[in-house]
Amino acid sequence: MCERDIKFAVGTYTVLGGEGVLIYSLNPRTLQTECLGRQRVENPSFLCASPSGGHVYAVNESGSRSGVHHLAVDENGALTACQTVASGADPCHILWLSTRTLCISNYSGGSVELFDIAADGSLSASAQTLTFHECGTSPRQQSSHIHFCAITPDGEYLVADDLGGDCIHILKIEHHSDGTARLLRHGKTAVHPEAGPRHICFGADGRFAYLITELSDEVMVFGYNGGALSLIQTLTAAPTPAHASGHIIVHPNGKWLYASVRRTGDGIAVYHIGDDGRLTQVGYTHTALHPRHFNITPDGSLLLCACRDSDTIEVYRINPADGTLLDTLHHISVAKAVCIQFID
Repeated sequence: MCERDIKFAVGTYTVLGGEGVLIYSLNPRTLQTECLGRQRVENPSFLCASPSGGHVYAVNESGSRSGVHHLAVDENGALTACQTVASGADPCHILWLSTRTLCISNYSGGSVELFDIAADGSLSASAQTLTFHECGTSPRQQSSHIHFCAITPDGEYLVADDLGGDCIHILKIEHHSDGTARLLRHGKTAVHPEAGPRHICFGADGRFAYLITELSDEVMVFGYNGGALSLIQTLTAAPTPAHASGHIIVHPNGKWLYASVRRTGDGIAVYHIGDDGRLTQVGYTHTALHPRHFNITPDGSLLLCACRDSDTIEVYRINPADGTLLDTLHHISVAKAVCIQFID
C-alpha cells in the first residue's frame, strides 16, 4: 500500500449544483481526506491531469457553449483557472493523445477533436476535428455520439466509442517530431443494434479490449491485434435492465475488471480476467445512486466511486485475493461528482 497521501481531482456537474473542479488528498491507511482546492468552472464532466501534475484539463459539457478548461495546480493543490477554449458540442471525455496534444470526445457533436498544448500548458484553438455520421435504431441514436476514446496498447491507434452509431471507430495516430499528433481514419468495428458503446479499456497484456454498452448494459470482450478488434464474449453487466451503464476499468494487476451500472440496481460488477481474456463474474457491489465514474488508486488497494445523485464519493478496499469490494464507510461528501482522476 502507498505510504504517502494521494491527490485526486474531482469534476462535478455545476448545472445540477456541483462546485466545479475540486482537488483532494487521501491518506490510504487512515482514509482521511482533505479538500485542498476548488475552482468554479462550468460542467467539468471529465478531467485529465498533465504528467507533471501541474495542470488539469476539463471538458465543459454545455451544448453550444461547450469548451475545454485549463487549470493550474500548485504543489499544495490550489487551483487557478487559466483558460477556456471553445470545442464541439457536449464533450464528455478527454485524454492525452501525445505529449503535446489532447483529444476530446464530443457527444452531441459526434466528433473527435484535438487541441495542442504549449510549453506553459496553455491550449491552442481546435487543431483537428474528425466528425462521424452514423446512426442506429434507438431514439437516442439519430446521429453519432462519441462518448469515449482510448489509445491502443501498441500506441498506434485511437479507438472511439460511438453510442449513436453502434460502432467503435479506429483511427491511426500520426506522431509528429514536435510532440503533437494527428488522426487518420482507419476503420470501424460494429456491435449489435441498440448496444450503444460507452466506455472501453484494454487488458494489461494488450491482447484484449473491454467495452461497456450504455443501452444494452453489456460488457463485450474483444481480441485486439494491429488496429483490429474481434468480438469473443458478451456478458450482461446489470442485475436488472438499466440501459444506463457507467464506466469500465481493468485493475492495475491485470487480473480483474470493474464495470458500473446506473439508475436501476446501481452498482459495480466485478470480473476475473482469464488468461484467454474471457471474463467470469465474481461479485456485484451495490453503491449509492448513479455511479457514473470510478477510479482505482495507483497501488491498486482502493476504488473510489463518484455517485452523482447521492452527492458522495464512496471509498472501497479491494480484496487482494479475488478483487471484490469492501465498503470502508469512509465516504466523501461532494455534490454531483462525475469524474475522479489521480494526480501524480
